[in-house]
Amino acid sequence: MTTLRSVASNEDAYLASLADMPDAYLECRATQHRMNVTDPFRIVDSRTEQGAREHKGHTLYAKRVCTCDRCGMVRNDYYAISSRRGHHFLTKINATYEPPEGYAVHGLGRVEGGRGLVLGLGLDITETPVRGRGRPRRGGGAA
Repeated sequence: MTTLRSVASNEDAYLASLADMPDAYLECRATQHRMNVTDPFRIVDSRTEQGAREHKGHTLYAKRVCTCDRCGMVRNDYYAISSRRGHHFLTKINATYEPPEGYAVHGLGRVEGGRGLVLGLGLDITETPVRGRGRPRRGGGAA
């Protein structure tokens, strides 16, 4: 019979899942994605366009696709279209993401402080431990 090692917390499981992740993925998780527009704004009418669906109740909207040049994450931005006095306005409805293979961490849900854990992992690997706590005291202490 095989015994599985118990994981103390979601944080431990999350950190274990990062062990084999490419550096570009870790960098994006720590510092956000570097998105570039790969498909500029276009008008979508979900009532007539094959495969299109409405977003947050909007059947006519603008869509833009951006891709991270570091990890390959794709973000689809959806905007409501409105007009007032002859001027058009776009208001963001939502965004959906298409992660590259191996980017997603499955089975844990959202891990609170995930970005901080990734940054801490980088510190654990590259830096020496910091001694002491807090900032040095100010003022007229004895030398």
